[in-house]
Parts: sequence; C-alpha cells; structure tokens
Amino acid sequence: MLRHFIFIAPLILFLTGCQTIPDHVPLTGKNAAAIKLVHVISMIPQDEIIARSKPSYVSVAVGGGLIGAAIDSSITESRMRELYAVLEPAYESFDDVDLRSIFWPKLREFMNQRARLHASKIITTPRLVTVTERNDYMTTMKEDAYLELYTSYFFDPDLRTFNIITGTHMLAKNKDFPSYKNTISYQSPIVGTGMQNSMDLWTANNGERFRQAIEEGISETIRQIEIDLGREVISTPKQTMTLTYNTGTDIIGRTGNIMASNDERVILREKDGTLVSLANKPFKISQPEDF
Repeated sequence: MLRHFIFIAPLILFLTGCQTIPDHVPLTGKNAAAIKLVHVISMIPQDEIIARSKPSYVSVAVGGGLIGAAIDSSITESRMRELYAVLEPAYESFDDVDLRSIFWPKLREFMNQRARLHASKIITTPRLVTVTERNDYMTTMKEDAYLELYTSYFFDPDLRTFNIITGTHMLAKNKDFPSYKNTISYQSPIVGTGMQNSMDLWTANNGERFRQAIEEGISETIRQIEIDLGREVISTPKQTMTLTYNTGTDIIGRTGNIMASNDERVILREKDGTLVSLANKPFKISQPEDF
C-alpha cells in the first residue's frame, strides 16, 4: 500500500484565518448561557498514522529564492524517504488500528453526558468540511452555535514520540468572533533512541506500545476537552510545572499551570491558554560535564 507522509504545520487553521484571534478563547459563562443548542462536527481526515518530517530552512538561510526552495525540496524528499524506509514495514503491526473508531464514541459520550452545552447533532466525518458547506450550514442552522473539531495524529521526525493534536473552534450564530477556540495536544512518553530503534519498540508484541499510546492519547484529549467544555468549570490554578517535550529535533521544556495530574500524566495550560498532556517527567536542563 502506498503511504503518504506530510509535514504537519504546528498551527491548524479553523473557520477563519484572522490573525487577531488569540490561540485560546475560553468559553465564558455568559456565552455558554446564551447557547442552548450546538451543532458539533468532528473531522479526522487521516486513514492512518503519518510521520512528520523535519523542516529544512536552507531557503531562509540563503535569503529565499528558487535555489533555496529547490534545496529545501530536495532535503525534504530525502528525509521523507528515510522515514518511509523505517515506517513502511511497521504498518503490519498496527495497520488495523482505527483512531476514529476509538475517538468518536468517547467524544459522543462526553458531549452527551458531561458537556456544558447541549449538542443537537454530533456529526463525525473522515473528510474536511469545505468553507462553502460550513457557511451554508451556519446561515440556515437552527442551533445557537457551530463547534468544529479537527484531529490529526503523527510520529515526530525521530519516531520517538506519538502525538495527537485537536483544534477546536466554535462560532455562535450571527457572530464573527469565536465563542470558544483552543488547540489541545497529547504527546506520548519518549520511546527508544530514535528511528529504527524506536520503531522496533513501537511494533513489538503486535504494536502493543502504539496501541496503548492511541488509547491513552484519546483519553487525554477528551479529558482536555472536558477541562474547557465540561459542566464543572475549572479555574486555572497558580501551580506551574515544566515538563519534558520532544520536538523531533530537540528535547525542550514546556511550562504551564497544572490543570490535572497523576503519577503518569500532567495536563498543562500554557501561557497562551492552549492545553497539552505530557508524561509526568520534569524537564531538566542538561549540564556540561566537568573536565
């Protein structure tokens, strides 16, 4: 089967491309009270796990232009082929895993039982809703608001971590500014030392680690959605923490207020209001060895 690898941009755009809208727009009590019914649509266009390629910045270094773009393209293709060579044989271990079939029932359960808003419809689809379809529906909808969720999932460039990112965006009828908006992220614990070593661990025992990460990632995603949209309104605590995060090219720290935690995971609300679930592993800046 032909596999397609794409570079996933760190930002997902929803509904509007306006740069003045912040990354996080909380659902206020006033806005929630004005929304009696909401139309929900969850989009997961991926059929399978993909790998994110390391971006090339040669064109930036050389000041842009066609030559720089050509070099970037060549580097990207080479990196894609390297990822393809490692990931392609691994699909046999988890090709039967369907994130949609796990995610959507849990989303429905939350929206029907624990959400602050009453969902009149919960539509799930493996394709992207077009701008025309969205605008047509919002013009004629009987509900008070329209909520979109877009979910993607991928391995980082070194194949050591698995990620799920869900973007949310809700517009009330006849309003231009969102009533709610956020980016919700999950990253698995770091597995192995990278590339083939990590993929061997992901695929061992019929993909046991990958299957566990899918289940955990979905549960943590729903848990974060509930922090934002659940019936119990959770205020942001003052206690902060910096946790270990793998970019695929470096290990960095991500800092935020602790919204939920246990021995295995911590959910942080970062400075911009976005949410991330990370392994409960405090980030430590490595010190140079003594000579």
